[in-house]
Amino acid sequence: VKYMREATPYVKKGSPVSEIGWETPPPESPRLGCASADPLSQLSLSIHRDKKTIPLKMCYVTRNMTISDPENR
Repeated sequence: VKYMREATPYVKKGSPVSEIGWETPPPESPRLGCASADPLSQLSLSIHRDKKTIPLKMCYVTRNMTISDPENR
């Protein structure tokens, strides 16, 4: 969802979405070398500063999932 902050008030309070902290930074992968020595990596960090990552805590993967349709649509 692109505008999650706008949609959050419309989700009931008991949902997992309400537990997500918007200001917590996502975990980062380890990087080789020093990021401060590379000006290109600093530029990349400044471009992606407003990007948020939300872990999918309550998701599952299915294969060949079919839902019955009693109305034969």
